[in-house]
Amino acid sequence: MKRFPRRLTKRWWFWLLIPISLILLLSLYLAVRIVIAGFQFPTPQLVFVLGGGSQRETFAAIFANAHPDLKILVSSGTDQAEKIFREAGVRNPVLLDCRATDTVTNFTTVAQDLERLGVKHVYLIASPQHLSRAKAIAFIVFGSRGITTTPVETTFDDLPQDPRRTYRDFGRALLWLFTGKTGEKFNGRDRDLACRYPGYMRGIPQNW
Repeated sequence: MKRFPRRLTKRWWFWLLIPISLILLLSLYLAVRIVIAGFQFPTPQLVFVLGGGSQRETFAAIFANAHPDLKILVSSGTDQAEKIFREAGVRNPVLLDCRATDTVTNFTTVAQDLERLGVKHVYLIASPQHLSRAKAIAFIVFGSRGITTTPVETTFDDLPQDPRRTYRDFGRALLWLFTGKTGEKFNGRDRDLACRYPGYMRGIPQNW
């Protein structure tokens, strides 16, 4: 069997170690920022709800009533969101933001606004099947802004999700981190759909 020259083998390992080292350094940097945010703000300042179904909003409304001092941010939820919170008697400030089209953009569209508002710790509400993917994205997107999360599982489950979606969205989050692009145009979804619903806004006001 033909063997590779020792010089070529060493060179191969050298070029492989470069991206691995960069990934490890980036992970360490994000982890440190997240840990610091957790120490500085041990109590969540806001409830962040990922859109994807009225059941999440129903759960979020119950959760909001148990945390009346926290604002509620729903990222591109359903057309029933406003009604659900109103009928549940939620008195917390609720903002329905319509900019996201998928899980990655749930995070990327609000990260800069939350940083601007000084939010460093949020409750992250998602279904059990969705939460692992959401946490992976949050590590990159929110971590880059020094925002930590306390995950909260809803009391219902979604359909099983393909684990490859987690790897794909983790890669998209990295793409956003380095280029500002998320690749959302390839998902084929209507970006303005949620903005047609009553009560939705495009963005977070300066004084919210």
